[in-house]
Amino acid sequence: MTKQAKNYQRLQHIVEYCEKIKVAAEVFNNSYDTFADDKNYQARDVCSFYILQIGELVGGLTDDFKAENSHIPWRAIKGMRNVVVHKYGEVDMETLWDALTNDLPKLKENCKTLLENQASLEDI
Repeated sequence: MTKQAKNYQRLQHIVEYCEKIKVAAEVFNNSYDTFADDKNYQARDVCSFYILQIGELVGGLTDDFKAENSHIPWRAIKGMRNVVVHKYGEVDMETLWDALTNDLPKLKENCKTLLENQASLEDI
């Protein structure tokens, strides 16, 4: 498999994790207060794990690919992964909530667009 093909395979996995996060986050009913409630720690942990996985996938993208698609904040995504891994018990709830509600939907759409564009190029 070529490096470029691996990049697109990683994008597909990122989209899948974004979808899994959306399903896991349904328990929060779009409410920060519900999200921050201690009794919902399991759903928060699942979301954090998927964010970790997305960061791992981003780390595997080639530098050329990330440079060609610099409109996506790859470094920040990897940085969020590092926060989840290294400061797991100290992850700021508001930062995590913002990532779940604002950043991940944008990332999913950006990745889907890149995948669609790649598929269109292959059809030519």
